[in-house]
Amino acid sequence: VYTYSGVKFGAFVTVNGGRVYFGESSDGTIRSVDLNGGSETLHATVPGIYDLEFSSLGEAFISANGGGFVDQMNEVRKLNLGTGAETVIINATNDFSGPIDFDGAGNLYYAGSGFGTSPPTAIYRFSPGQLMGVTPLALADGSLLADPGGSSHLEFVDSDGLYRHLFGGLTLVDTGDGSMRPVAGEPSPTLGAIAFNGQGLYGISTDFGTNISQFVFIPEPSSAGLFLISFFAFVQHRRRCGT
Repeated sequence: VYTYSGVKFGAFVTVNGGRVYFGESSDGTIRSVDLNGGSETLHATVPGIYDLEFSSLGEAFISANGGGFVDQMNEVRKLNLGTGAETVIINATNDFSGPIDFDGAGNLYYAGSGFGTSPPTAIYRFSPGQLMGVTPLALADGSLLADPGGSSHLEFVDSDGLYRHLFGGLTLVDTGDGSMRPVAGEPSPTLGAIAFNGQGLYGISTDFGTNISQFVFIPEPSSAGLFLISFFAFVQHRRRCGT
């Protein structure tokens, strides 16, 4: 368990190679701890960090905007967790922030946040070959998958497709034809993050006021129900959305 000193706005948490990686957007720190415990490792400090995901090759990619609320210049960068070095892969111009995720074939998905002035709102797909280039890509270089009107979180599940969340609820996007359908309505308080653990889809909901949050289980489309059920635990959680 790692405890921050002072109030921080959590940005992401993900598991890879037996370690839990987590970051916060207040100071931009990216840390990890071993699943079996021990002291934490500080990998990098990235202003405006919003999301981090691992490719099928185990490479770390981040979505971050160093301009914060002022500049709409979010970028997807490859991050060397050993040295902290960053390489810009995608310039998401006019976007404050956007979630990312990978599918099993190594394709990267970027979703425009829909926040700000004339921001991107669509979901774009980039092939593994594109991610190996040395010249930064524009969103238009990717394949436009769907345009749900903005997204705050993405989570790819092999058996289902790409889950997308924005205030209002969860949508499942077919990565073949781009069709979309609602999966679950927005809980009260609203979702702050979603993740798939290999058995089910889970979320953290937050009221953005007292910052008391709840773990919730989200039934997959194949199950009988299509609404959020089963509140499991209360946790302290804070997240800044759209930065």
